[in-house]
Amino acid sequence: MPGISPLDDPAACPRQRKLAIGERLPYHKRDWAMLTEREMRPDGYQQSDSFPVPTIYGPAAVQTYDFGNAPRAFGRFDDGDGGQVAFFTAQTASFGMTEDGGAGLQLFLGPGCKPVDSWIVVDSSFATRPAGETLARLTRLAWLCWLRPDDAFTRWHVQPVRYRDRVRGRPGRVVLPTLVSEHFGGRDVGAADHLERMYFTRELGYTRWERWQNLSRHDRPADRQGAVMLAAQDPCAPGLGAPAADALWVMTDCRE
Repeated sequence: MPGISPLDDPAACPRQRKLAIGERLPYHKRDWAMLTEREMRPDGYQQSDSFPVPTIYGPAAVQTYDFGNAPRAFGRFDDGDGGQVAFFTAQTASFGMTEDGGAGLQLFLGPGCKPVDSWIVVDSSFATRPAGETLARLTRLAWLCWLRPDDAFTRWHVQPVRYRDRVRGRPGRVVLPTLVSEHFGGRDVGAADHLERMYFTRELGYTRWERWQNLSRHDRPADRQGAVMLAAQDPCAPGLGAPAADALWVMTDCRE
């Protein structure tokens, strides 16, 4: 329904269903700018939408990264824009392709050197249990996928999360049931020097992202400075806190 957001009062849209392949989203979602730039950039830096597409591996979900800070603009493909694609198999939901301004277009290759069952979000146990964990095996290098893929401990759970929202200019708060998936850069939590935490909601798809560094393993001044700047600039509402209490983890980046 044009003019209606998934965050509106349910009375405005009493019946809901999943978006179908080929349908246009009736809304866009954008992130929060840094505190010192929020008045200058009320629409944030990044437009990030979720929608289904057909692929040779079956239906997949695209997540766009469309930057609007000048000279870039929302609604067109500029240098640094990109996104990612989530693929689904009987075993997992996983991100198999990403594009960003740093490394460009990349495939994450899982077993069999295919972009499926790779950067795992959840595995098939999620169908019956809201929490779980697994060890993902993946690489971005085709010649390594048969020989020495990387280990990435992954865990997930479902819980209510409070988000800030501004629908049609009206600021507010909304609590949404959220799938929280944590992808660690190592074989287990203690061995990982970083993690990426992703938040997914039924209403908005991919809703929030965080990058954390484990200073107990690699204590870099840039990570400490990034964490201090992030806390002062307030681009995200308070999240779930550090992933473990027995190490010094700091959040160095986030988008909501």
